[in-house]
Amino acid sequence: MPLPTRLDAALLYPAQPQVDFAAIAASVNAIMAPSGLSLEVASLKPGKGAKLKGDTPGGTITLTIALSPKPMPESRLATAMASDYGRLQGADWPTTCSQHRAFLAVVAEARGKGSGGQQSFETLLALTQIAAEQLAMEALPLAVYWGQSNQLFSSERFMAMADVLFPLPLFIHPRPFSSGRMAEGTQCMGVRLDHAEQVLGSALVFREAPSRLPYILDRAYAFIDHCRATGRILGDGAEFGAGPSEVIRVSHHGPGPEHPTGHIALTLRELDGVLLLQPDGENNAPGIASARTDSAPSGPPPTGDPTAEAVNDFFSTPDAKARARHG
Repeated sequence: MPLPTRLDAALLYPAQPQVDFAAIAASVNAIMAPSGLSLEVASLKPGKGAKLKGDTPGGTITLTIALSPKPMPESRLATAMASDYGRLQGADWPTTCSQHRAFLAVVAEARGKGSGGQQSFETLLALTQIAAEQLAMEALPLAVYWGQSNQLFSSERFMAMADVLFPLPLFIHPRPFSSGRMAEGTQCMGVRLDHAEQVLGSALVFREAPSRLPYILDRAYAFIDHCRATGRILGDGAEFGAGPSEVIRVSHHGPGPEHPTGHIALTLRELDGVLLLQPDGENNAPGIASARTDSAPSGPPPTGDPTAEAVNDFFSTPDAKARARHG
């Protein structure tokens, strides 16, 4: 399955921020240089934006940063604002987003024979993250919208991931679900990890268990990190855990309506030597209901691309002198 060749992010502000785009371009280039990607400024318009371009063995990478003096349409943010995960964290995204009046768009694109591959995609992830971080350091936003995973982040939470080499919470959108069952006073909960297939190679679901969401996410992220580090996904029926008293079973499932290319399910089987209530009814009393599907809004993201509109606005009246200076 081809991976995205274009990623975007948007930093939301209550008023137009003052940004030194030349300095941002220089910082991004300096940070990316050790990876072998050298970016040159293709266009620069002070106070409005910049475009950087670099060549790789697999093609061309471009990064565009542009200021929009108007807010993003609510339709673009609607599904991110309605995220159940955001609500569980205590965020009031509709109120926060309603306060923004301008935004900085970050758009990274790959073209060429290598675009759509894993290496190209992860380069775009890193480039978009670094550019957004540098902008946030210069002008702290109300919130950051990360388009690839369709999530909103507070500036504090976004910047907390600045020193993480490959921050899975940024790239994966947790979709919690629960059947409402209780086990010894704890509500059973599971989570679907949207976009895990882009970094793992397979869709991933942690089946509901009598555990808190942070615990479940820690194990799911640890599973992804382990598979990426070893270069292989644990096989069907494999078991792992954070310690000898924890057993999480891996199961591989074929294509289905919700996962057309199949998925991997993680099931917490034992904790502290105790066999836990199982989501599929195994070893449970008869009549226990299975987990329902996630209640978060479903369907594709809204159409329209306001970050691209900001980029188009930036280049609609090109600065000929700037283009001459920077090639």
